Amino acid sequence: MSRGGPSESPTHVSETIRLDLQRMAREIRGFALLTTERRRRIVVSGHVGDDYLRSVAGLLDHHPELAVNARLSSEYLGEHLRFSGAYHDVGQELILHGHKMTDTITNERASIGQRALHVYQIARTINHPPGPIRWFLIWKLSTAITRADAADAGQERRRALRRRRTSVVSR
Repeated sequence: MSRGGPSESPTHVSETIRLDLQRMAREIRGFALLTTERRRRIVVSGHVGDDYLRSVAGLLDHHPELAVNARLSSEYLGEHLRFSGAYHDVGQELILHGHKMTDTITNERASIGQRALHVYQIARTINHPPGPIRWFLIWKLSTAITRADAADAGQERRRALRRRRTSVVSR
């Protein structure tokens, strides 16, 4: 399915992405948002490193009676290590893309906001013709907006060029 084609509205595309994310989240075992209280209780044990868990798995392999008393097996620890290793990077990628999405919306809003403020300024000058100082200030404002748009376009071209360079280097 093509996303973001010329005939699809942003609302339709965003809804499709949101539903895809919800579907994928349902496939992740134990996917949940922790309460603040639960997060406080597991702050230490939730950050135990992979090396430590591997050493505990080795200890359980060499001392089966310890595994029985702890009701924990090295296979269970290995399964957890595979699970957390697979999904940790996915979570980090989602956070990064979430920040990018927020920045994209903020940047778009700033661009359109500048133009909207410019329209308001023009409307004010129509209703209240300015003297020479106000004309100068209006000219400076419109020049600044034009320069800001040109700078945004230049930044976008530089980003596209960096992406192309990165993709060529990584091949």
